[in-house]
Amino acid sequence: MSLAMVSEFAEHKYGDIVRVRARYVSKIKMGKTLMFLTFRQHGLSFQAVLDTEKKDGQSDEVFASIMNAQEVFAGKKPTPEDEAREAELRLIIKPKKVKPQKGEVIAKKTKEEKEAEKQAQAAAKVELSQMLDDRTGLKAESVVTITGVLSQPEPPKEGETPKEDDPFKVKDYEIKLQAVEMVSPVANMLPFTVADAQKRIVPAEEIKNPKKNPNVLQDTRFNNRVVDLRTQTNVAIFRVKDTMDEAFCAYNRSQNFIRIHTPKLISGASEGGAELFTLEYFKKQAALAQSPQVYKQMAIASDFRGVFEVGPVFRAENSLTNRHLTEFVGLDVEMEIKEHYHEVLEHLKRTFLHIFKATDASVDPISGARLVDIIAQTYPAEPCQYPAEPKDVPVITFVEAVDLVIKHFPEFFGETAEEQAVAAAIAKTVDFDTPLEKKVGEAVRRETGFDFYIVDQFPVSARPFYTHPSETDGYTNSFDVFLRGQEITSGAERIHEVSMLKANIDKITRMKEGFATEEIVTEHGWVEADLRAAAAAEGATEEAKKALADFEKFMADRKTATEQAVKEMFGGLTQYIAAFEMGVAPHAGAGIGLERLVMLFLGIPNCQMASMFPRTPGRLTP
Repeated sequence: MSLAMVSEFAEHKYGDIVRVRARYVSKIKMGKTLMFLTFRQHGLSFQAVLDTEKKDGQSDEVFASIMNAQEVFAGKKPTPEDEAREAELRLIIKPKKVKPQKGEVIAKKTKEEKEAEKQAQAAAKVELSQMLDDRTGLKAESVVTITGVLSQPEPPKEGETPKEDDPFKVKDYEIKLQAVEMVSPVANMLPFTVADAQKRIVPAEEIKNPKKNPNVLQDTRFNNRVVDLRTQTNVAIFRVKDTMDEAFCAYNRSQNFIRIHTPKLISGASEGGAELFTLEYFKKQAALAQSPQVYKQMAIASDFRGVFEVGPVFRAENSLTNRHLTEFVGLDVEMEIKEHYHEVLEHLKRTFLHIFKATDASVDPISGARLVDIIAQTYPAEPCQYPAEPKDVPVITFVEAVDLVIKHFPEFFGETAEEQAVAAAIAKTVDFDTPLEKKVGEAVRRETGFDFYIVDQFPVSARPFYTHPSETDGYTNSFDVFLRGQEITSGAERIHEVSMLKANIDKITRMKEGFATEEIVTEHGWVEADLRAAAAAEGATEEAKKALADFEKFMADRKTATEQAVKEMFGGLTQYIAAFEMGVAPHAGAGIGLERLVMLFLGIPNCQMASMFPRTPGRLTP
């Protein structure tokens, strides 16, 4: 990036001044010049220089402002008491070795004495650090406003080889200061430096010695997210997230889809599941929406033809994995289909390729570096492989996906051919588990060279009640979109015939009632036939009759509770079903998890990194 462009940016954003954070603070006298501030802004490094000698032609006003800046950031001089305490602390931290006199025997320290010495040293280090920090007029991460002349630094002198990790090594630009103003000083010592946060996150289980670990742990970062987000890598991650969001909206708008905003407070499950966050709503039970599913479909019933939404999704899943959040951003789409539900697959192919290409092309607005390259400096990953054209996106059926794993990794299903055949046959009737899902990704990569692909025709057991059945018995007109062997999108053709939809709901109701009955018998060890036989036997005791009566009452109470639970689950669907009774065109759609998409495309280790303030089962703050 040219000097003129940087200068133009500074003027465009702030006029004659630039507001920055002090990344590193130093006071190094170099002749008559005092260099006191090094900072990084938008991926570029700058060094601010104060010239403490008045130049010819320089006005008294300008020189006075420079000297004022020097005074502002010079810090306070230590008192004799401060110096004495500092010397005392340094002696505690690094005591002088005492040589024994001739014939003198120095007793070895006990374990307790050694531990006490360690604790004293640790306390002394904290106190000394605080003393030095208080003495500095300008602390790292303080916000300052500077005015000066932007220039390129002089090249290093011959034979001069500064260390690559030297924080004061300025590679880009230098500002000769004319004035400095403190905007917002840092009050307390930061939990970690931005330079430390710039290093990659190392999982806690990989750290052998936490005390010697130079990396900031994920929990520490998220507890102090404001500091963590200041890194160049994190800024780039959120620029990528913004790019993907914008590209998703732009492509759908180009297809004349309408952006909608649906309720997040609902009366029951939006997907027929139990993963709900419930809350009281004016003395009634309510829930946070798991999906905008029913409202997208009602929009199609309203002849919107094609709709999309970007909004929060809530899932009460107690999952502590790198790809789960209890609140995430959903990218949802729903569209009327004319002939076949594969029309939505074609739409999604084009949508994703538009997103991927936009992301790969996106750059930092100041440095000009590609965002994916900035992130890869901290989290190296092989670039995501995807085809250039929609027609080349691999689409395989669920059964074909399992067969592909058998072809490339037969040992995954067992040691013998018989074990493999049985395990593969079972795998074709239930949803993918995580290991199989990843193996499918590896097999597709071997077969096609791509990380991006679609698996079509999922089993009935793996899909919600509103999914349209396939012509192939036991399967559905549904699909998942994958990236690097992990699901990023789930979608399907929806049932639009009212009779079929009602039949599915009735079926689920009966199943739940049946499961409840089995659960009662299993939980309490009661067998109805035995109880009835004992109560009807000649000379039956009152205890036997009471046991049967208790069982029958218990069963009735549980049946009522089950019916109420089912009513709560599907009660909010009354108007949804009524909308279908008014006539609705065949339609299909899908939902995308944005944070997971960011994680998998970039190859970063956790989708929480793509959430500004992540929500998980163990995290509700900040």
